[in-house]
Amino acid sequence: MIFGKKPDAPGSTGSSSVGGEKAMEERKTAPAGPAGTRSFGEDPRSLAPPRSPRPSDDKTSTLSSHLTFDGTLKFSGKVVIDCEFRGSVASDDTLVVGPAGRLEAELSSGIVEIAGKVRGNIKAKTRVKILSGGEVHGNIETPTISMDEGVVFEGSCTRPPEGSAGAQGTQPRVVQGPRKVLSTIVTELPPSI
Repeated sequence: MIFGKKPDAPGSTGSSSVGGEKAMEERKTAPAGPAGTRSFGEDPRSLAPPRSPRPSDDKTSTLSSHLTFDGTLKFSGKVVIDCEFRGSVASDDTLVVGPAGRLEAELSSGIVEIAGKVRGNIKAKTRVKILSGGEVHGNIETPTISMDEGVVFEGSCTRPPEGSAGAQGTQPRVVQGPRKVLSTIVTELPPSI
């Protein structure tokens, strides 16, 4: 006879166990009690709340104002440049120049929003938006542009040749002006039939 083990009773299914083992199993399989309590034998790591993963659709990166960056920046998602930057930017997604952003760069992106200062040419596949307080000293090529009141734009603005009015036989006429005068695109439409 083994200490602490009861012999199987005649006609039993043979599932005898030591009294302490059964109590231990019940505690391990019992549902967790109120928050902050735990049973003996429970793994303390299982009590920690699960970490929420970063949303996969939130692909925004920020270059903060305490940085200085020189070189070529290629990205996907959305990037906010709120620092000094020299070089070039290439992406098909969204580039935001924050209020503290000071760029001397050639920009090529899907969407460009400017609240800081940019010296260099900009090519946007979808649109350019110059927000109040923004400055652009360079040429812009985009199908759509919008400018808030109080912006500084020194340069010319044209539409890209493909998919624009220029592809239909009329060429956009670019109006250039001195500093603090906004340039606009004036397109002559073909006569209607």
